[in-house]
Amino acid sequence: EQPSHGSGPCHIGVDPKGRFVYVSNYGSGDLAVYKLNQDGSIGALADTIQDKGGPGQKPHMHSMIPSSDGKFVYASDLGIDKIMVYAVDPKTGKLTPGSVPYA
Repeated sequence: EQPSHGSGPCHIGVDPKGRFVYVSNYGSGDLAVYKLNQDGSIGALADTIQDKGGPGQKPHMHSMIPSSDGKFVYASDLGIDKIMVYAVDPKTGKLTPGSVPYA
């Protein structure tokens, strides 16, 4: 058990290779990445990202879906009407914006 590092957690995604767990926080509009331990338990916090809204927009992170190869995470934010694309560091779980950062 770990804290979600935000308010209103609403979705959990699991890396297809079993390395990481992705948590979406609707209320605070942020996300968290945790490492998964060998036994399947949730390990250390690997990264957090706070979405930013534009004029009149408040971020509401809705879900984080990993790509089938585990190289990317697609983070749907209903408040800013974008799907953010993040590249996943395979060793640390740190997220960086993809070459195409959103759709």
